[in-house]
Amino acid sequence: EDARKPFWSPDSGQIGFFRGTQIWRLEVAGGEPMMVCDLPGGDRGEGGTWDPDNHILFTVGDAKGVMQVPARGGVPVAYMVPDTSLIQDVHDPNLVGDGRGLVYSAHMKGAMFTQLYHYRDGANTLVFDGGEDPIVNTIYYNSGHVLFRKDGPNAGVWAIPYDPDGQQVKGEPSDAR
Repeated sequence: EDARKPFWSPDSGQIGFFRGTQIWRLEVAGGEPMMVCDLPGGDRGEGGTWDPDNHILFTVGDAKGVMQVPARGGVPVAYMVPDTSLIQDVHDPNLVGDGRGLVYSAHMKGAMFTQLYHYRDGANTLVFDGGEDPIVNTIYYNSGHVLFRKDGPNAGVWAIPYDPDGQQVKGEPSDAR
């Protein structure tokens, strides 16, 4: 009950999820859920992803950025801290391939718009500026596309061709309907 924003372990043997102000994990084969950690500041989770090194990367939807915690449990630590002079909050982190960074959406400070970023090796690369259309549910797909949901007047599921190795957009975004 109260489980939200689920995400898979790399081997698909477990599911991570947020429950209240905590992260939990559950074996797909069955058993009792296991608490991973309490979320910083008693906040609710706003997206998570599980890396091949058995860490859970997550956001709580604020300027703390992306946090990291061992999937077996522990204390969260900073993984990616955004430039808080520009970014108000961070949501929906998702791993790119096998450790080639992560994509996430960010609400910009002092403006009502969202941008989509790729974080790798300490650097943030702008992938797409959503303008006034909120962007959520960012996912990198192995076809070489970043998928995301756009709300507002241009609502829908969108795809943008992206090369994570070269950190370059390879075309225009298109409505994936």
